Amino acid sequence: MKAWLSHQEVPFEERNVFRNRGYWRELVDDLGYTTVPVIRVDDRVIAGFDQRQLKEALNIK
Repeated sequence: MKAWLSHQEVPFEERNVFRNRGYWRELVDDLGYTTVPVIRVDDRVIAGFDQRQLKEALNIK
């Protein structure tokens, strides 16, 4: 995922939910997910590495 985003020249912030309980709580309580990766693009949340959804959300052709 990180390599794909970098290749697309998309800036991103990595949040390690295993090292930071606050990030884990945000993932579970706020977003309702217990799996990773979860990508948030503006208000859109994408669970898993779904390139089609990512390209659509990021306006990449």
